Amino acid sequence: MLRRDKVVARAVQLHSCTPDTCLKMVKNRQICKRRAPFPLSSMEWIEVSSAWGPKRYCGKLNNWNRWILCALRANHDMKMITNAPETKNITWYLSTYTSKKQSHSKNTSAVLANHLAFHNLQERTNQDSINRNKRLLTCCINSISCDQEFSAPEVISYIMGWGDRYISHHFVPIHWDSATAALKKTFPGLKRKTLGIMSSICYMFFDLFHLIAIGHQHFLMRQNG
Repeated sequence: MLRRDKVVARAVQLHSCTPDTCLKMVKNRQICKRRAPFPLSSMEWIEVSSAWGPKRYCGKLNNWNRWILCALRANHDMKMITNAPETKNITWYLSTYTSKKQSHSKNTSAVLANHLAFHNLQERTNQDSINRNKRLLTCCINSISCDQEFSAPEVISYIMGWGDRYISHHFVPIHWDSATAALKKTFPGLKRKTLGIMSSICYMFFDLFHLIAIGHQHFLMRQNG
């Protein structure tokens, strides 16, 4: 078991500095923003100033937990929270991550806005409004299909033919003429001409909702009985 843990840790936990991941330019020098290689220590340590460090014999090895490593078989990093600023930062990070804040590449409005500005600049000399609008529609469709990002659930939903939204109820069309006829038949008072137009509309909506509630109640009674 211990040997297998070491093999997995050696495969996934070693930190590799690359320009695409962690290297940044500071005073014309490339420096790792994760501050690798990490300081070595033969034992765990913590100071009064809340600075701390784990036992580490390899300067490129990230902190890792044995049981998490066995379950995930993927790179992860462990950190001990010892003060209020770090607690605030991790709370903010987790809140932003779980709420899935949209970036510009995932926001349809932002994608369309960028291409609209390009379209207006490109078509500023085109005087044919019909042709310009056709090209605008084509530009919008191409921008959405090319630049918008889709999440994994959306992709699976499209592939399986489940549509682009989840609906918990099934809806049926209500034809207004038949609904008003049923209301007037059930409630003859709606036919009185002494009521004003707005009062009649208010009464019709109120009675319509009342009728729907009664129908729903009868439907539930049938199901239960």
